[in-house]
Amino acid sequence: MSYKQLQQTYIWLIRIGLFGIPFLSLYISSGMLFPYITGRNFYFRIIVEAVFLLWIGLMILDNTYRPRSTKLLLAVFAFMVVVAAADFFGANPYRSFFSNYERMEGYLMILHLGMLFMVLTSVFKSRTEWLWYFCSIVSASVFIAVYALFQKFGVFQSLQGGVRVDGTIGNPAYLAAYLMMTGFLSLFLFLEFKKYQFRYAFLLVSVFELMIIYFTATRGVTVALLGGGPLFLVLYLFLVPSETEAGRLLKKISVVALLTTIVVPIAIYLAKDTKFVITNPTLSRLTQISLSDQTIRSRFMIWGMAWQAVKERPVLGWGQENFNIVFSKFYNPKLFDQEPWFDRSHDIIFDWMVNAGIVGLISYLMLYGMALVILWQAWRRGRIYPTEAILFFVAFACYFVQDLFVFDNMNTYYIFFGMLAYINSYEPAEPSDPKSVLRGSREHARSLSLAIPKSLSIVIALGLLMAVFAYVLNVKPLRQSQALISALRMNAQGANPADILSAFKFALSYNSLGNSETREQLAQFAIAAYGNSAVPDDLKRAISSYAVGEIEKQVILSHGDVKYRLFLASLYMRFADTNPDYIQKAELTLLEGMKESPTKQPLLFTLAQYYYNTGQGEKALEISQRAADLAPGYMDAQANLTMIALYLGRKDIAEQAMKKVEEAGDNDHLRGNAYRRLNYPKIIGALQKTGDYAKIVVYYKWLANSEPNNIQHHVGLAYSLAKTGDREGAKAEARKAAELDPKNYGPQVDQFIQFLDSGKELP
Repeated sequence: MSYKQLQQTYIWLIRIGLFGIPFLSLYISSGMLFPYITGRNFYFRIIVEAVFLLWIGLMILDNTYRPRSTKLLLAVFAFMVVVAAADFFGANPYRSFFSNYERMEGYLMILHLGMLFMVLTSVFKSRTEWLWYFCSIVSASVFIAVYALFQKFGVFQSLQGGVRVDGTIGNPAYLAAYLMMTGFLSLFLFLEFKKYQFRYAFLLVSVFELMIIYFTATRGVTVALLGGGPLFLVLYLFLVPSETEAGRLLKKISVVALLTTIVVPIAIYLAKDTKFVITNPTLSRLTQISLSDQTIRSRFMIWGMAWQAVKERPVLGWGQENFNIVFSKFYNPKLFDQEPWFDRSHDIIFDWMVNAGIVGLISYLMLYGMALVILWQAWRRGRIYPTEAILFFVAFACYFVQDLFVFDNMNTYYIFFGMLAYINSYEPAEPSDPKSVLRGSREHARSLSLAIPKSLSIVIALGLLMAVFAYVLNVKPLRQSQALISALRMNAQGANPADILSAFKFALSYNSLGNSETREQLAQFAIAAYGNSAVPDDLKRAISSYAVGEIEKQVILSHGDVKYRLFLASLYMRFADTNPDYIQKAELTLLEGMKESPTKQPLLFTLAQYYYNTGQGEKALEISQRAADLAPGYMDAQANLTMIALYLGRKDIAEQAMKKVEEAGDNDHLRGNAYRRLNYPKIIGALQKTGDYAKIVVYYKWLANSEPNNIQHHVGLAYSLAKTGDREGAKAEARKAAELDPKNYGPQVDQFIQFLDSGKELP
């Protein structure tokens, strides 16, 4: 192979790899856990590693492909170094480096993004290459947007259900952020292909993807675009000269567009209480932006927790993927009505301050800063069209603003770093010394005969080394994910529990980044198997013992993450019959968990249940009271306190707690009734042991009115009314149950009424 042939082989293989990356966002790995995340991330890493290796060979073959020392390159390198230090000295370096299946980020993501940036900025030498690369990104986005459109019309189903579309990205917010970035690239291509009529296709793509963003009903991206649109138009009107008649006409159109982008959103917001907006699922969601909104309220509380974490470790933070530890340690008990576990602060500023401290945040912001400096310098030197510079400035601004409400993922990360690499191409090259160039060319000519074997030998040597790392970092966790899915499918299909246990053991034998999620699924299987009467006792013991052992390992590896301690304590309590040591271990595990997260209510609930089950009623009452006091409006906590107090005969405490249960239901307009339907039956069960049927009647009446088609509510109310002496009311409720299901309840109701008519007392 000649020198030129090898050079072109390197270049074309690198191009193929780079142009293939955008289409990974179309790939859904159904045979892996988190199919919208894991598969595409593994293949992203593999492709980046391959093109990086080829680039090293190309760079050795031809030194013109070596990276130039630029402000942005140094900023990317500094960012990578700072994050590496933060992860190494963080709370859990292993998790910070490897991440998990659900996120697939950690330092491995940062490392691969840095590698991608190096390859892009070194290999793409011409504007044509950049345009084709951006065309590949936009082409992939069109397929994803069309898929989302089919979801809107019901051809395909959205992963999260409802009216919001998520495409092949798997999340409406992620899809909106992705399409926002590709929409800007489409506008850029529209501006670039000025001499070609097909350029209007890119304009149509931008409009089409804007429509899909609307269908996602994502408020963060909407806010970003509502600010970005007017910002672009204002900068265009004041900074771009209009020397031609067409230019002046475009300015006039821009003025109209500016007014439209301001007036229309304001008008829709002012009309948020009208039928037109309320009945439109997308507009109703987009106009529900207020400090009292449940999601926004929770964000402020989470940001407060993040700030507490930053104050404790301000310089380099806690390391990536360790917000779960922050969430446990600084948990705000008023978050009871949100999902139980958060692993992100949902704000790019707080995320990076928690991940890598103030130093890490500064290094991240320097990526934006250096990109904007290069854009500004290129504009002043006349090396970039003003409209293009404004477009990229607004794109970066919108990307940053939407990141204030959500977090990044591979689908947006690679586009962001691709934009940075493109902006880096505007950095002027340092002038070369003619003598050194001549000397270098002579040396290059003399060494040309050695360049090919040198390049190939280094590529082969590094390739073998990288293959080992690729197997450990990519292939093993990929196969572990597939093995886990195989175990879960066997479980779903009702396979032999012994075979399922073997499948879980096989998945864990890979000992990779998926261990934590594999162990969680193993524990769920063990709980189900333990409650299955068809499973032999010796097999139950084997399954439960293995599951407990694996979760114990996970607790050690996840110090500070109280979720696994709570999980382990629940297993100890569930499997206490199989091992007498589990009783004491459960208490110790819960007490250790309370040290790590003293305000996490589910932890306190479990500890109270433990004390009650082991005959330590006063301790159970004390812990239940503590959980209820943390957030008086938390109905679950008040209901648990009510039950414990009633079981212990403390009617004074129970009465106060029951009153707070009712107040909590009245105050929570969104979930009050749902909380009542969940907790009232629990309270009724406790009241039945005290014989307070007058109070039971009150709760059953509410339940019967709330769910009139629930037969059990009418049956329970009928019995309770009879116990209070209201036999006629009891008969009426019993007849309602018979009307709902005459075949099964008719004869029983007749017997019940005959019994009441006999005048006998109910048992």
